[in-house]
Amino acid sequence: MSAPHLSVEHLEVRLRSRGRDAPVLEDVDIAVDRRETLAVVGESGCGKSMLALAIMGLMPPVARVAKGSITLDGTELTALDEHRLQEVRGKAVSMVFQEPMTALNPVLSVGHQIAEVVQRHERVSRHAAMERAIEMLDLVRLPEPRRRAADYPHRLSGGMRQRVVIAIALACRPGLLLADEPTTALDVTIQAEILALIRSLQDELGMALMLITHDLGVVAETADRVAVMYAGRKIEEAE
Repeated sequence: MSAPHLSVEHLEVRLRSRGRDAPVLEDVDIAVDRRETLAVVGESGCGKSMLALAIMGLMPPVARVAKGSITLDGTELTALDEHRLQEVRGKAVSMVFQEPMTALNPVLSVGHQIAEVVQRHERVSRHAAMERAIEMLDLVRLPEPRRRAADYPHRLSGGMRQRVVIAIALACRPGLLLADEPTTALDVTIQAEILALIRSLQDELGMALMLITHDLGVVAETADRVAVMYAGRKIEEAE
């Protein structure tokens, strides 16, 4: 059997606050195969988002990986310095954050924000990067993508902003997408559209997907496997 695309083994993350060192993740083991969808569920504060941030190397300054391993396509992420992590983020692994309005820069057009990711990871001209941005907006089914590329986030609806965040995450065709409650702030109809979009893009691009959610309806419709977290630990896992 081939190794999983993402493998997290015995991960412990500790948080230092007011002179004390406390664990927020303890002995967490998960794996995600290529093209597979793993849903991570649990109550608020159980460590779901911290797990994703640890994988991305985006934990707050007071947090650290105390022990364990995070391996992505054969690369040990915990051993990489910040410069190497910046090369991995956006290209090998990307993340869709919970709230699209805070994930987007309000003073830059959405096209510029997508193009910026492309230029960060690929040697292309500014014009070619902007054309890729327009292609990505079209890929995520945003109407009139060329015109929308010039818009600023405040001019878009919540569903449109979420599509832009997904476009940014997928601009460099990552092998793994981490989606942290990507439909929380959306109404039910738009939720269904975004989930259908993520599924179709996963099939089209061949991605592995780790979906963080507290909505078991979403899990039932989307996931191949589900891991349940409680108080910083994974306590159960099943198909």
